[in-house]
Amino acid sequence: PEKQLTLELPEASLTELSLELTSAKLDARDVSAETLSVSGVSGSMELEGIHAGTLDIETVSGSLRCAQLDTQELRLSGVSGSVQVSGSFLRAGAETTSGSVRLSSSQLPEALEVSTVSGSVTLLLSRDAAFGYHFSTVSGSVSSDLSGAERRDSADISVETTSGSLSLKAAD
Repeated sequence: PEKQLTLELPEASLTELSLELTSAKLDARDVSAETLSVSGVSGSMELEGIHAGTLDIETVSGSLRCAQLDTQELRLSGVSGSVQVSGSFLRAGAETTSGSVRLSSSQLPEALEVSTVSGSVTLLLSRDAAFGYHFSTVSGSVSSDLSGAERRDSADISVETTSGSLSLKAAD
């Protein structure tokens, strides 16, 4: 039989919240915390309306979807499964072994580092954004719809893949 745990938190912002899952689906909505840590072994994670100074998410197997995110620092780590994040973040880091990474930010991040072994990376940013990016790959390609994106050896936005492509697209 399916088991379900529902946890309702007060509307006030929490200092720290840590959620750990072994084999379950996580559906978290409208959570505010200075530091929010989420880790899971298997199962999908869906987070919506999260407000956190620091958001740290680790998953071994399963998809991750974050919508309406508002955070200063975002750290994502996964082994297998797709990652989709949209919202606002100033600094972000994402590491995956296999699975696509799709990050959409309403503002140009100050720093963004993405690393994947086998998976494509899509960054959705403002059409008017002017920025430099670094892309390193063994067998991937890069495409960009953003006229203000300039490929450089060193940049605040860095993407590394072994076998995956980078797509820079307009979020609007």
